[in-house]
Amino acid sequence: MLAIRDLICLAGVAGIVSSVSGAGVGVRVVAMTGDPAPGTGQAYTYFGPPAINSAGEVSFSAHLTGGIDDSGIWTEGFLGTGSMSLVLREGDPVPGMPGSSFGDVSGWEHVFRMNDAGTLLIRTSIDGVAAPRAIVLRNSGFGHEVIARVGTQVPGEAPGVFWSDFPSMALNESGSVAMSAWVDGPGVSAANDTGVWTDNFGPLSSVLREGDLVPDVIFSTFGQISDAIRLSDDQIAITNRLSVPGDSAWSVQRIDAGGSETIAIAGAPTPTPGYWFHTVDTVMPELSINNAGDVSMLQRVTMLGGQGDGLFMGQGDLDGVLYDADQTWDPSIYIYEFEGAAAPLNTASDSVFSVRLHGFGVNPGNNSAMMRRDAGGDLKLVVREGDQPAGVGAGVKYLSSAEWMNALNNAGQVAFTSRIIGPGVTVDNDTGLWATTPYEGTVLLIREGSVIEVAPGDFRTVDSYTTRYLTAGPEDGHRAPWNDAGELAAKLTFDDGSQAVVVFTTPQGCIGDMNGDFEVDFMDLNILLDNWATFGEPGTIPGDIDADGAVDFSDLTEFLEHWGDVCQVW
Repeated sequence: MLAIRDLICLAGVAGIVSSVSGAGVGVRVVAMTGDPAPGTGQAYTYFGPPAINSAGEVSFSAHLTGGIDDSGIWTEGFLGTGSMSLVLREGDPVPGMPGSSFGDVSGWEHVFRMNDAGTLLIRTSIDGVAAPRAIVLRNSGFGHEVIARVGTQVPGEAPGVFWSDFPSMALNESGSVAMSAWVDGPGVSAANDTGVWTDNFGPLSSVLREGDLVPDVIFSTFGQISDAIRLSDDQIAITNRLSVPGDSAWSVQRIDAGGSETIAIAGAPTPTPGYWFHTVDTVMPELSINNAGDVSMLQRVTMLGGQGDGLFMGQGDLDGVLYDADQTWDPSIYIYEFEGAAAPLNTASDSVFSVRLHGFGVNPGNNSAMMRRDAGGDLKLVVREGDQPAGVGAGVKYLSSAEWMNALNNAGQVAFTSRIIGPGVTVDNDTGLWATTPYEGTVLLIREGSVIEVAPGDFRTVDSYTTRYLTAGPEDGHRAPWNDAGELAAKLTFDDGSQAVVVFTTPQGCIGDMNGDFEVDFMDLNILLDNWATFGEPGTIPGDIDADGAVDFSDLTEFLEHWGDVCQVW
């Protein structure tokens, strides 16, 4: 294990994760309460959960000192990591609306999305009008582009039909938008006042409207649009409750430039003989989508003799790829039921999900697990209830997967949160964030009660942490705060009430393996000794294990701690 002095700090203002964290885990402190907020002359007092893209650039909302026009959104996405820009400030004038201004932009009800190019999609409110109104903006660093604004004309609709609200939205890597929206005006009633609009296939237009006929389900119309909207590069996936003769039924719709296709519907047979999609769920399934065109969901099914659960995936009709009673990573252990609402999907069509177990050796203390399934159907265990978590004391165990949330990146790594139980665990330190790594297994990122150095000599104790959209996929237009480089963005609240926005970075290599053969042995030692007492740019010298710009005794000490390691790709 690395000593505190050897944990790698990243670019920018950085602190050190304490020794309760895993080997090689780094942390970059992006912003602290009390820091000057760029573009304002004020200081941060409270943060919202941050977003991160694959370049490691972070965006967040925050409150400010002063009490008037005291919130805004900041990003590194315009100028790069370490350079923060003000994107939008409460009280700033709204484009095209003289006498009006942006309202509070810091609460959970106010949403923003961020893509790898640094583009932000923002939903916020407008002050200075008869009633608060919503507006959707896109900003790529060159000012606000108004996508839609409550009270203005809806494109393609009859004159006088105007936007009413925007419950959900997504942003893809090309900067295109998909959003669910409410409308009002002439000819609009409760039977047709919601829909989905996108500019992914051309100018902003409706691609699905409540009350319209369903093209591939006879005698059916689309019902009220749900908030589960996902956008990849080429398609949209949503859940919708269809109006069918005498009843209603949930469905999953896949939308591309050619129109809408029903890929799952309650009561219909699944592609697996003897199974039907369950008909009476009050909550429609959560979805994930990727740029390969696949959609995934977890959903109840009806089968001969009872009910069960299934994991469904595909591009056309969703195929049942895993069901209750199927084998897990261990042929002697079987799925009892699925837990959680979603199965995030990456570009390789790997998915990650939680299950309860039964079978050989399964007991109430180890009967839940998180698994990863690759596109070929192979299953791997990520974490299991009752296992010893990384970075905690002996005898401590993971608790039930019902407590877990997980995210999957395009490198196949999983970040997850879990509660723990065991010696020394109290209500003040019973929750943590972990991540899998390519070579080092699972590492602890942060735990309640951890001590973190936020500035040289400034150590603070973590009271709680907050992330955003941890069950989102990397290509579904929502994005988890977990990127392809193994970086996770979070908000930390300390026991003195202060807060920080931080980025945790997981080790991406095999520590001590300098010749790339996944073994730490004499060949690596020779490389270290050949470069002994060499100085230069940190991280560029063979043998400079701790990346401090010198090959010296600290590198030798670190190397010997990993002597004999055989690194296995997770």
